[in-house]
Amino acid sequence: MLNAFALTRSFRQQGVTLIELIIVLAITAILIALSAPALQQYMINNRIRSVAEQMRDGIQKARLEAIRRNTPVNFSQTDNSGNLGSAGTGWSIGLPGASSAIYTRPAESGEAALTASGSTTPSSLQPAFSGNGRFANGITNYTVTVNSGTCATQTNPGTGNRCLNVVVTTLGNAKICDPALSSSTPAGC
Repeated sequence: MLNAFALTRSFRQQGVTLIELIIVLAITAILIALSAPALQQYMINNRIRSVAEQMRDGIQKARLEAIRRNTPVNFSQTDNSGNLGSAGTGWSIGLPGASSAIYTRPAESGEAALTASGSTTPSSLQPAFSGNGRFANGITNYTVTVNSGTCATQTNPGTGNRCLNVVVTTLGNAKICDPALSSSTPAGC
């Protein structure tokens, strides 16, 4: 025969108390607060990688379009307003002297905090590819640096964002590399 004390005791063992629930919520809140900066850093680095990959893809598309058409094709960076030739995360591919672009990739609103600045050797030229896939106008090197704020360096790789470069050689080969890594590593610049 069951007594009233045993029934009451087993009934009270079900569920959690308010104090236990508050402790679990407090621990969860602390863990979320501790992981938030790392998550934010991860998201910034992911956006940088995404823009670098899209720049590389645009450069490769311009090169392949020049080979396909067997004629020079220009690659231009565009800013958030669509202005050609400015430092921005968008790009446009077009024929020299043509009023319309073959392909465009506008800068997206989430990329407003990113900068992508291109530099050529010699410095005053805009990248263009010839029908053989090489630079058409005397450029020997084209580098697009994609960053957001402070970049990590070789001497201090743990600080700052993981900024990336898109490097195009004279032959038109494009690769993404990390300036914070040594050039002797495959991913370094």
